[in-house]
Amino acid sequence: MQQTWQTLVDWVHEHGGFVHPQLALQAIDGNENHRGVFARSDISWNELLIRLSPSLVLSGKHLPGNYVAEQQQQENVALSAQLLNWKPYLDSLPVSYETLWQWTKDEKRQYLAGTSIIIMQHDAYDNQDEVIQQRYLTQIRPYLEHVGVVVPLASVVSDSEYERFSKACQAIRTRCFHLVKTQNDAAGVSTGAIADSSSHDDDDDNGPTFLPVMDLLNHASSPSDIHTTIRMQADGSLVMVAERDILANTQLLHSYASTRGEMTAAETLSTYGFVSDERIQQACEYDCNATLPITTTMSSMLLSKRAVLDACRSVIASNVPMRLAAAIKAQQLPDETWEVTVDEEHAIADVGSDDDDDDYIVIQYDPCNPDTLWSDDLVTLTCLPFLPAGAADEVKDSLLDKSVLEDYFLGKLVCATMLRVIHERQTSYTNITYKGGDYDDDFKLLRELQLVSTGSNERSQSQLRLQYALAVRIEEKITLDALRKEVMKVLASLDDDDDDCQDTYFGLEESSVSKRQKM
Repeated sequence: MQQTWQTLVDWVHEHGGFVHPQLALQAIDGNENHRGVFARSDISWNELLIRLSPSLVLSGKHLPGNYVAEQQQQENVALSAQLLNWKPYLDSLPVSYETLWQWTKDEKRQYLAGTSIIIMQHDAYDNQDEVIQQRYLTQIRPYLEHVGVVVPLASVVSDSEYERFSKACQAIRTRCFHLVKTQNDAAGVSTGAIADSSSHDDDDDNGPTFLPVMDLLNHASSPSDIHTTIRMQADGSLVMVAERDILANTQLLHSYASTRGEMTAAETLSTYGFVSDERIQQACEYDCNATLPITTTMSSMLLSKRAVLDACRSVIASNVPMRLAAAIKAQQLPDETWEVTVDEEHAIADVGSDDDDDDYIVIQYDPCNPDTLWSDDLVTLTCLPFLPAGAADEVKDSLLDKSVLEDYFLGKLVCATMLRVIHERQTSYTNITYKGGDYDDDFKLLRELQLVSTGSNERSQSQLRLQYALAVRIEEKITLDALRKEVMKVLASLDDDDDDCQDTYFGLEESSVSKRQKM
């Protein structure tokens, strides 16, 4: 390990970069597959830790693109020389990875059941080998043949070639950064899928980028643990500077997030293959029956648009609208009612589009901004099926906001729908079978696993994977429960402390809507 580190550092220096002489790559807890960058002696605040010149930054824009025939041979030679030049860095990459790609089908199906990770990637995870091979054959290998990296196929692709491609995919996913320029041209930098590129010009290179040495620093689970941040200088160089005094033998950490905020359990697991110990412990403490306040952003949760619309139809087909209208009339409330019927024309015609992302609504829970739970997209989707045809025509090309739920009749119908959706979504997190036991309480199982790991100080690979999955499931269930609470707040505001109309709009058993679900 030390020879690899020294070769890498020398290579960085030879190409105009800098690595602080008191930094070293070390195994963590004696495990050479788990490495980190440590300070060998005290380092003072504001000392330069790492600087990479533009020539030490590798991204897709450095590789050959489209060619005319007479240019191809010249470009192939240039590409080969470039790859050879990067050998010290390529040699520093891990020889193996522990990501979701290594999980067995049974582990993915059982441990991650109901999670947004498995919902969005079901086909890819269920048929992983076939998906990888198809992608390689149709998208990657033709390009590699074109630039001369591989020779045209004489027969089928070998298993070893597929394995190299799989490893390359994992290297890009777990090691690459996405550069995010801020308004003052300093760079916030993030990795994986969490980079926010929505504000970038089309010519900004926000794609995966390898940053030697910097990619060896591990993730800080909390903003208070961050020692440094990647910054971009005017000449395009990237630097890391000590943002506090760093004591000898301290592991240097930075945040993988696109801002200095925290990453959720789902983000780190789906991108890097792990969930931090801090997040796991936090999931243990956030028992759904406890009063501990939620202070960090939870994993996002997906709601199927089709499931939401099915719940709307279910409420319409039930006696809930009729009972609610009768209750309003009996109480002589001033609120307007109307006949509610199933109208497919106004039930969001684009559900089931070719883009899988369009089939779901993302529910995000930020305790500092609970309005993110009930987005305008969700309000619109749940309201349209209940609106009279004329009103639906007026708003079908725009978004409604939460204020429309102040209408007593519409608000109650939408809340009845959402309680059904939440109840149904909760059941998608199926029980987990572990060591002969059938667990319907994720919190209880995670606590048991934590006690085992604390006692022996060792966790098997299977135990680690299960703990990661449980942390994701618990965070998503917290998001789901927070959404349920928002629905109940709307109901409470509509009732205005008048209990006369209770039980006429839920459309569910009391136990389904008034009790917190098991975590």
